[in-house]
Amino acid sequence: MEKMLSPRSIAVVGASDKKGKIGNILVKNLKNKKYTGSIFPINLRHKIIEGLKVHESVLEIKEKVDLAIIALPAFLILPILDDCIAKKIKNIIIISAGFAESGKDGQKRELLIKKIAEENDLNILGPNCLGFINTHKNINASFAKKKVLAGNVGLISQSGAFITGLLDMAKEEDLGFSTIVSLGNKTILDEINFLEYLANDPKTKVIGLYLENIKKGRQFYNTVAKITQKKPVLILKAGNSQKVQKAIMSHTGAMAGEIDVLKKAFEDAGALYFEDIATFWQTLKMFNNHPLPQNNKLVVLTNAGGPGVIITDLIEKKSILDFYNFTNEEKQTIKVTLPGASSVENPIDILGDADSTRYEDSLKELVKIKKIGAVLALITPQAQTDVDNILKVIKKSEDKSSFPIIPILIGAKIKNAFQFPQETVNALEKISEFQAFQKITKKNKKEPLKFDILASAKIRSIVKNAQEEKRNIFFYEESLELMRYYGVNSLKASLIDENFKISKIPKCLVMKIDDPGLLHKMAQGGVKTGIKGTAKFKTNLKKLRKKFKNKKIIIQEQVEKGTEIIIGLKKDSNFGPILLCGIGGILTEIFDEKLLWILPVSKAEIKKDLRKSKLGKIFQKEDLNLDSLVDEIDKVAKIGWQNSWLKELDINPMFFYQGSKKPLAVDIKVKIDNS
Repeated sequence: MEKMLSPRSIAVVGASDKKGKIGNILVKNLKNKKYTGSIFPINLRHKIIEGLKVHESVLEIKEKVDLAIIALPAFLILPILDDCIAKKIKNIIIISAGFAESGKDGQKRELLIKKIAEENDLNILGPNCLGFINTHKNINASFAKKKVLAGNVGLISQSGAFITGLLDMAKEEDLGFSTIVSLGNKTILDEINFLEYLANDPKTKVIGLYLENIKKGRQFYNTVAKITQKKPVLILKAGNSQKVQKAIMSHTGAMAGEIDVLKKAFEDAGALYFEDIATFWQTLKMFNNHPLPQNNKLVVLTNAGGPGVIITDLIEKKSILDFYNFTNEEKQTIKVTLPGASSVENPIDILGDADSTRYEDSLKELVKIKKIGAVLALITPQAQTDVDNILKVIKKSEDKSSFPIIPILIGAKIKNAFQFPQETVNALEKISEFQAFQKITKKNKKEPLKFDILASAKIRSIVKNAQEEKRNIFFYEESLELMRYYGVNSLKASLIDENFKISKIPKCLVMKIDDPGLLHKMAQGGVKTGIKGTAKFKTNLKKLRKKFKNKKIIIQEQVEKGTEIIIGLKKDSNFGPILLCGIGGILTEIFDEKLLWILPVSKAEIKKDLRKSKLGKIFQKEDLNLDSLVDEIDKVAKIGWQNSWLKELDINPMFFYQGSKKPLAVDIKVKIDNS
């Protein structure tokens, strides 16, 4: 990666002398006075491009080449790769489009490139990308704008257009970057490779990512979790909406959607997740331009009452942010420096005619109060407001302060100032989340579940039998066997077959169709409840046999209802087994409460998350034992962690009772991964 991002020699295949062509922009961007390496334009028809000697092929270059940038039509790429392999060039950027994003032919072409790269150990960035910029090495190996300010923000983006948009914003706001990488189609190199590089780059203070998909979930998760111990990682994730809702077997599948799992993965790894560009950008700016807040106690200093009220409302709505409460002595000290009509509550209103001297006097006193987390200095430009001097005063005060002093200039866009209170408060909230995560992880190291057993031979036999019968769902009795093995108390069932005796009928029962192909039995009329007596038993049995010919029918005792809980598992394609717990029954729609865990997870972590959830509050109100819920979730976690064949498990509902009565799993669905 060092040779990729800090090459001493670069070949531009497809270099051009025509202004506006990508091959020309690439050469111009690379050719600057501060880059000390060699640049080799490659073109069949020209001898000189931008004052540089041109070669017809990389094979003609006598010197060693660290990096080749290819900007030719997609159908010409393969022979160029052959030349690079012959020249022993390992690092390659394919700028060209026309691959997987363009249809079947492009997909085949990209798969072939992937095969060649893997066989020859090539590091390929792209295809269909903008390239990269390393400001501290004076390398612009991209066709983005030539001048990019050097700074401490590392940016990785799947979209080249997103990068060019942010660069325009950065120019306006004087924000600098360390390294910028456009990933494109991620055929070989992806976000993980560049995250690992930026993690160890002393010039990078904060890392921002724009991603549309993540292919290696577990590896991504582990990489980010290591980085966030030292540096913040901000993720703007696109492509979260689901236009077409597929048929899902269980509540677990529906409740643990892709974006829910991603959010949980980001949260657990300590990354900050964003859904809008504005807050993403403001948070990058704040991390880069200011020291971190000392705590969550904020002070608002304003020259306008209305905006002061607005920002007060915004802060009060954030559970993680709070206002600093001044002591009477502190109020009196600040009051001395201000006009009589000023307010020294929080917000501090220094009135509309405040100039830089009044801001300076107020900040001088605030800087002395070491328990403040951060000051938001709100400025509305009025006739007498000397904005430039006020901003200088704020910067000078922050240099002497132990906490950040953040300028918010409403109505004008000026470098190093924030424009809107909402994005500023949102950014502070995100920074507080990051700080809280760091404190927690330093105190409590995650202890994964430890197992000394593996699933029994009987369960493996059940799985094998289902696979041989080309079933991907267990019959109920098979599900019960799995539950018995892991100690989950489950409602027994009797199969109505030729050996069934009518004398076995309990006082009140439920009759169900037990068929792997019938996913939603209740909705399809495959469940009969409240059956009492032999006559009703026979009538309902006849109805089910008529509607569902040759299907298995089971009966269960209709038990006393308890508090209904859903506990489930889902094998995510990216992150592996995901554990879920939610409120069941009619409360599902009212509360929409669910908790997710990426396995492995400890009992302590499960209990901690339950205690602060609505579910924990319901258990407290209903006088239920929360430890019993923790135990049942832990059992299901073991099932998910030990059995790689499991695709989905849904216990819905599981009844929980007051007193010593055991929790009871009433209905169980198990879906297996036949691959």
